[in-house]
Amino acid sequence: MNADYILVCSPMRTGSTFVYNFFRECTSGYSVKKYEISPMDFKKDVDFAPVIFRHPLAVISSFIDFLKMEYNPSILSYAYERTKMQFEWAQSLLVKFPECTSKLLYEDFFNNVDYLAEWTKTNLNYECNPELVTNFKKNYTPEKVLLMKRDFTNLFQENHVSVTLGDNKSRIEKVINLQYLVDELINLCRDNGYEFE
Repeated sequence: MNADYILVCSPMRTGSTFVYNFFRECTSGYSVKKYEISPMDFKKDVDFAPVIFRHPLAVISSFIDFLKMEYNPSILSYAYERTKMQFEWAQSLLVKFPECTSKLLYEDFFNNVDYLAEWTKTNLNYECNPELVTNFKKNYTPEKVLLMKRDFTNLFQENHVSVTLGDNKSRIEKVINLQYLVDELINLCRDNGYEFE
């Protein structure tokens, strides 16, 4: 695919800052930007947009923890509505701009930077420099990202990565254990290709 811009698009809490930094450090010749819930109008042969998804229940839990909120029905309702809206926006990009977008799953690249390099080769027709990929793996482990301070270059904020270090399982369990909005959450998972588990 020909492109001048790599525009990382995703709902919040799906690993987009990590992916943004991967493209920023492991590719060259592209202007790399990151978007969440922005009106997009991609241009063929100019823009390439990875659209990132993560298990919706993990997104909801990560959002609640990121804002240091309590797990209760009111907060879950708020996080659910917000996540649902953002997932609908992300799905609409794939439908409206199929020639410029490609779906990327958090579960595939979590703790697997080599997958991102292969995904880039397949979807962008770009071969990442192996040395840059190796350096990125060393510099962006979950443990190191957890300790990173807010930086306008890498876009990470303090507490960007929680003590779970990005693991989905415990996050999903936190939401399920509330036993609230179960039907809505089942539908949100199903509509985005995930199991309610």
